[in-house]
Parts: sequence; structure tokens; C-alpha cells
Amino acid sequence: METMVDAWRRGPFVFVSSVDAYGHPTTDRVAEESAPHEPVSPYGKAKLDCEAMLLRAAGTEGRGGASSVRSPIVWGAHDRLREQLRWGALGTLYQAAEQGRPIELPRPGTGGHAWYGAAWVHAAALARAVAECLDRPVHGVANACSGHVSWHDLAHDLTQLLGTRADLRETDGVPQDLDHRWHYDSTRLARPLRPRPGEGRRTVLSEMITAMTPENRWTAPRHAGQSGRP
Repeated sequence: METMVDAWRRGPFVFVSSVDAYGHPTTDRVAEESAPHEPVSPYGKAKLDCEAMLLRAAGTEGRGGASSVRSPIVWGAHDRLREQLRWGALGTLYQAAEQGRPIELPRPGTGGHAWYGAAWVHAAALARAVAECLDRPVHGVANACSGHVSWHDLAHDLTQLLGTRADLRETDGVPQDLDHRWHYDSTRLARPLRPRPGEGRRTVLSEMITAMTPENRWTAPRHAGQSGRP
């Protein structure tokens, strides 16, 4: 980031950041540019550091405006993006759904939070948001979310699309992978993020699953330290 900022001479700069930069907010609805709240993951901290470099340089020495676009998990029918479905929090649900195993989900209200689930953005919507910032910089931070899906609804979608009969069970515990309960406001980029035909949640999930052939669905990382994430 230092190298890119040093090379920035004119025009706008758009940085694709992450909602992980917010850390673990105390409120379940997260406004754009809310202050980070500990704990912040090393990944989220790195995004914050890069944002700070960029925003300090914006508008100086002939440079244009800067936009930091904080994205959640990106969905789309692409080889690397499909890895998001196989591994991590989504992987836990996907693998259980495909095998027809019981899926344990946090009960709404557990820990004082009415909702547990994930924010997501369609790859095409994220691209439109980035292009929008090139034309009209937000001069700060903007969120880019296509929507939010509860773990229960996502697990239900997966079992239907995979044609299995996994039993969905609500529990009073919250597994670490599923401890997500935040809704991210995306007011500043609402226009480019507005869904277009074919960008609905179930449509893109179906595309991601359909393109995953049986022989590569269970391709595990080849060696220790290779996470399988993009």
C-alpha cells in the first residue's frame, strides 16, 4: 500500500477493504465509518492500516479523492470465489448440508442477539460500487453489501439446492465460525449495489454449487498452512 500511495499522482483511488476492519462492534447494526471495536483480527487491522495510509494522502500533491470500500464475503460463480462456499464459516454449513448431517445453528436471542448470519455482496455489484467510486469518490469509508442472510436461511437454501435432508437444529451455543450478528449499512453506495436480474441470493448460490463438480468439491488443501481461501 505504501508503494501504491507513493506512486499515486492524480485522479481518484479506490481501495477494496473489508468489514473485518470494524472488528466486533457492540451494536448489531454497523454504520459506515463506525470506529473499530476490539477484537480486530490481524486481517482487519491490516485493512485499517492501509485505509489510514490512503486517506492521509488523499487530496495532497495533486491527488484526487479516496474511497475505501469495505466488503463482506464476495459471492459469484467463479473458481476462486467458490472457495468461500467450501471453507470457513460457510464451509461448515456447506459440508454438513452436502453430507446430510445435522446442522447446529445458534438460536435467535442467544447471547442477547436476535440474529446470527452473514453479510454478502455479489461480485458484479462490488465491481459496480468500485466503478462508482472512480466517478464519485466517497472521500472516506463506504460499505458494499448486497444483503444479509441468517445462518438458518442459508442452511435451508443449501439443503434444498444440494437435494439433501440435513436436520437443522437450534442450540443455545454459538460456534466461533458462526458468531456473526452484524448488519452493515450500505447507504453511500446503495445505487450501484441495487441488485440486478440474476443477482439474488439463491440464484448465485445455485450457480456456485452447480459449477462445483463432485471430484473437486472435496479437494482439501495440499499442505499445512494452505487454507483453501482465496
